[in-house]
Amino acid sequence: MKQFIKESSAGQPPEPTHFHPRILPELEGLYAALRPTLEAKRPFIYLGASGQGDGVSTVSWALAYYLAMRESEECLFVDGDIIRPTIRNTSGLPDYGLSEYLRGDIDFRLLPFATELRDLAAVHAGHQPRSFVRLAEERADTFVAESTRFYRAVVFNGRPGFDKYVELWARRSDAVLLLASYRRTKREILLQALRGFKSAGVPITGLIFNKQEYPIPDFLYRRL
Repeated sequence: MKQFIKESSAGQPPEPTHFHPRILPELEGLYAALRPTLEAKRPFIYLGASGQGDGVSTVSWALAYYLAMRESEECLFVDGDIIRPTIRNTSGLPDYGLSEYLRGDIDFRLLPFATELRDLAAVHAGHQPRSFVRLAEERADTFVAESTRFYRAVVFNGRPGFDKYVELWARRSDAVLLLASYRRTKREILLQALRGFKSAGVPITGLIFNKQEYPIPDFLYRRL
């Protein structure tokens, strides 16, 4: 299986050779589409999926690392699905994550941790596997403000589909990207997600179709 990011890139300054050459043109196209937003601000980018298993975490990692390379500044990956987190093994990581922050238990500066990839920090989902949208609204505003103050760009890895928790973050984002698995995601599932965003009045910046040929590298999975 090919990889988005090569293992040899661990600890090195990000550069194009760290990415598999077949995925570079796709990331470059995505970067070009986001360029106006990047020039205007330090963006908070929501990346969601139409359904479970579409590969949104893989794409989120790659996008965050690519942005760090192009902008020559540290970027942040946020594991935003507090129900089914991507980063499941949190031993050795900060005791608190996103869900604890939303409860008001922790200061933002104690959340990010360094990854094996230079210029890419991350926040794990935390240990409170439930959605508390009403209580989270004020804290979500603060999270967006603080994360974009400390990092050049923030890529929020969202949960599949559309619900109140997805709306909470998408509504506060500078760009909303929706991912679907190429030739695997059923049309009705994609349309259902699109209708959810539309009915809530949340504009989608773009759709990404993922062929799912490139998993997250094994060396990153040591903490996933």
